[in-house]
Amino acid sequence: MSWTIHLTTDAHDEDYNRVIRASAILRYLQIAANTQLHECGPTTEELLAAGQAFLLSSIDMTFHRALPSYREIECTTWPCPARGFTFPRCYTLSDREGEAVRAVSQWALIDIASKNILRASDVSFSLQTEPPLETRVVRFTVPHISEMRLAGTYPVTYGQTDLNHHLNNTYYPDMFTSFVSMDARRVTHLGIRFLHEAPLGEVLSVYVREEGDTCRFVSVRTDGQINAEAEITFAPLEA
Repeated sequence: MSWTIHLTTDAHDEDYNRVIRASAILRYLQIAANTQLHECGPTTEELLAAGQAFLLSSIDMTFHRALPSYREIECTTWPCPARGFTFPRCYTLSDREGEAVRAVSQWALIDIASKNILRASDVSFSLQTEPPLETRVVRFTVPHISEMRLAGTYPVTYGQTDLNHHLNNTYYPDMFTSFVSMDARRVTHLGIRFLHEAPLGEVLSVYVREEGDTCRFVSVRTDGQINAEAEITFAPLEA
């Protein structure tokens, strides 16, 4: 069962190139998913009552073109058939010119008390599923940290955290792009793997390796655990 919402891109979400940031696009898509669960279930409250929570494992996003502010957009999302320990979800974002963004995400359902990941076969949700997008998810590897440059540190503050007191997943594209130049270019592809949460008060060390139009990133917690790995590809802004 797909779910569609209508939004208008906002000037507060554009960067200094006057295009909407990747983090804002991810947030628009996630608003669609959140409202579907809020209206159709399972809601956050229902999951918490059952001692469960969804955690984002990975996101793969393709940006066909840049989006300006004050553009009417249509965000569509749907859950895909779950398998093993994975609950996939797909998204598209379109405007008057057609599809502008598509994304595929993988979620895990955890038991909050035990921290164990639950099998899809062990739970039952009333939400109907649809087949996934016919799109190629980019598989990427990141170099060893010793082969990367320490770009800087990133503190996790109140304004970026969610109800779990962790850095919300929609802020990760902003975090990584903060350590490279965005002058006259835009994101065309973004892949992130989320490995360990970044709690409120954590100070992440962000490593980067730039190779042409592609950058690979690793964020590391103060305890040495890898927080996330990412690959971002850029292209010059269209004239």
